[in-house]
Amino acid sequence: MLAGGSSTRIGFGIDKCFYSMFSKPLAVYLVEKLRGFRLFEDVYVFASHRNAQWAWDLGLVALVDRIEKGPLPAVLQLLKMFKEVFVIACDMPFITRGNVEKLLSKCGGDVVACIPQWSSTKYLEPLYAVYRRGIADVFEKCFALGELSIAKCIAGLNSVKLVDIENTFSEPHKEFFNVNTLAELKLVRCSP
Repeated sequence: MLAGGSSTRIGFGIDKCFYSMFSKPLAVYLVEKLRGFRLFEDVYVFASHRNAQWAWDLGLVALVDRIEKGPLPAVLQLLKMFKEVFVIACDMPFITRGNVEKLLSKCGGDVVACIPQWSSTKYLEPLYAVYRRGIADVFEKCFALGELSIAKCIAGLNSVKLVDIENTFSEPHKEFFNVNTLAELKLVRCSP
């Protein structure tokens, strides 16, 4: 789970991932949820130095993002540690086991990444995706050139599987909802 942002749009002085929702910090809630899925060997919080300290204080297993330049270098660092990773943003509280299984089922063969894409807008969801070490060289080159957009780096790659969101996932607007504003935080806190 990626927890490297600074929550500048919310402005609490604390990262939204550690804001209390569902009677516990969102990061704890999501880690417990992911562990409960029993789909992954381990669940880590990949975080900035500051957020890693908060994660450790909460008893979570955290890995430190040494670059802190966004998701692309974060995924690149993870692929240097692991052959394959499922990456999810820390602010997506409504993920479900069934939908994660649907994504994982689409990642067969020689693909180096499986990334959900909205068919209506062509917008990618790179922070709810599977990445394999085979894409690390592409990300390394992009990062060296100053490109930080995962979408731009993977454009045109045949080895990346784009998974049609509307035709694959149940309740996609809920599944891919992420918390960015104070109003959204309040909405999540009132949701079951």
